[in-house]
Amino acid sequence: MFIKGDIELAAYQQICQQNKTNKFWYRCVENEPEGYIYNYISFKRALSTSSLIWHKNTFFKTDKWDETLKSWQDPPLILNAFFLNVNFKWLSSFPLALIRMMQDGSQITDQAKFSQFISSFNTIYQYLSTENKLVFKQSIRKLLWGYSIYYDNYSELNKSVRYLFNNGLLNSSDKRNVLGYYKLYRLTKHIILLRSIVYKLQFIFYKKLPAKEFVYINALEVLQGNANFRTLSTIEQNKLLNFIKN
Repeated sequence: MFIKGDIELAAYQQICQQNKTNKFWYRCVENEPEGYIYNYISFKRALSTSSLIWHKNTFFKTDKWDETLKSWQDPPLILNAFFLNVNFKWLSSFPLALIRMMQDGSQITDQAKFSQFISSFNTIYQYLSTENKLVFKQSIRKLLWGYSIYYDNYSELNKSVRYLFNNGLLNSSDKRNVLGYYKLYRLTKHIILLRSIVYKLQFIFYKKLPAKEFVYINALEVLQGNANFRTLSTIEQNKLLNFIKN
């Protein structure tokens, strides 16, 4: 794709399709850099890695990826570019790519641990405004509570909690509560009635992060309504429609 002018970083819309079903949704949220920063630090939908087009010089101005991390390297990289005030441009609201999502549990991102996740995002904390630091701390706290019951053992959870506490992202009260709650949950894990009650107790301490909202669309209607699509021959139109259907 040829980009005119002094654009340093650009994005375009994509459509996702879930496991060869008829469920389609927009992969990216159309926004400005400040809006993307907020979405990333509050763990809402923002941009996808493959939706971005980088100018080479822009990429080399950033801190690049932290190659020690197994996953989630991209958000800090993208945020780093926004903190440098690069000239960002939204290229196309019309989707230019179809991404078929196939999840079998083998993805590295699915297997990564919360400790790797917070290590990734903590690199951008120093660049945030005072207001956004508060948003980030609140979001991390909610995320920790949500992840806590999935830790295999107390030692691993304690390591993550200490990391957050030592970096100023968790206060002593949160530290004590989440570790105490984890012990209680593990004690009652195999007692069905008690487990259910204890599980609900965690919501006394935090309000769960809202799930990422997917606005489902009719991909065929989106395609057929595009002016460029209508300029194609009937054969080319049918090829594109069949590609989406199949």
